Amino acid sequence: MKKKMLLLLLLISTPLLAGEIAVTMDDLPIAYGRHLNKAEEVKTFKKILDVLDKHGVKVVGFAVGSLIQPYHKPLMDEFLKRGHTVGNHTYGHPDLNAISIEDYKENITQGEQLIQSWLKGTRFFRFPMLHRGNTVEKKTAIEAFLKEHNYRAAPVTIDNDEWLFNIDYINAIKKGDKAEAQKVSRAYLAHMQERTSFFQKMAKTKLNRDIRHILLTHWNYLNAANLDELLIWYTENGWSFISLEEALEDEVYSKKDNYLGMRGLSWLERI
Repeated sequence: MKKKMLLLLLLISTPLLAGEIAVTMDDLPIAYGRHLNKAEEVKTFKKILDVLDKHGVKVVGFAVGSLIQPYHKPLMDEFLKRGHTVGNHTYGHPDLNAISIEDYKENITQGEQLIQSWLKGTRFFRFPMLHRGNTVEKKTAIEAFLKEHNYRAAPVTIDNDEWLFNIDYINAIKKGDKAEAQKVSRAYLAHMQERTSFFQKMAKTKLNRDIRHILLTHWNYLNAANLDELLIWYTENGWSFISLEEALEDEVYSKKDNYLGMRGLSWLERI
C-alpha cells in the first residue's frame, strides 16, 4: 500500500475537461464503523452532511440494513431532511458471486424492510462490490427481481479503491500518527483524481464523447476529513454536480451490460 501511495503522490495527471458528475455514497450509516465509537460515528456522519451542504451536492446514499442501529435513526432522518436519497445496498453486503439467487433476493428484501421509512422517490439499488453475477442465471434472475420490485440498479463509471485508504487512515488516526494520516489523505485525493481522469478518457475513447459520470464513494471516516477537498478539486476543474437521476438520463446507461464474471467493474468496462 505504501508503494502505491508513493506512486500516486508522484502522479502528474493530464488536465481534465469540464464534465458532469453524480456523487453516490455507499455503506450508510457508516462504513468500517466497528473501529469507531458512537460519538465518532455521529460526528463523522454530521460532518459529511455539512460538507455536502457546503457544495450544494445531493447524493444517493446506499444503506446496509444490518449496520443500522437505533442511534443511527436520527442521522438517517437528517440525511433525508437535507434532500438526499436513500438507496438499498442489501441487508448484509453479500457477494452475489458467493451465495445463491434465493439468498441474495432475501438479502435485498431484508435490507428494504429496515430502510422502508426512508425509501422516497426513485428506488435505487447498488450491488455490493459491484458484483452483478458470475453466471447467466444469477445475472438475469437478480435483474428480473429488481425490476419486479421497482428498483433501478445504480451503476458506477468512476470506480476506485477508496475503501483501502479509509482503513489506512483510521489506523493512522488511532495510532495518533498525524503525519501518516496526512500522507494517506494526499494519496487518496491523488488516487481519486487519477481514477476520474482515467475513466473520463475511457468514455471519450469508447464513445467519442464525454458522459454524465457516476462517482463511487463511501460514507466513512476518510471522507469526513477529505470530501471537502475532493469536491473543491472537481469544482476547480470545471465539473458540475448533478443528481443520480439526471446522470442516468444519459443514453450510455441504456446500453447492454455485456460483462459476465467475478469482478466488480465500472459501467464503462461492462458495455
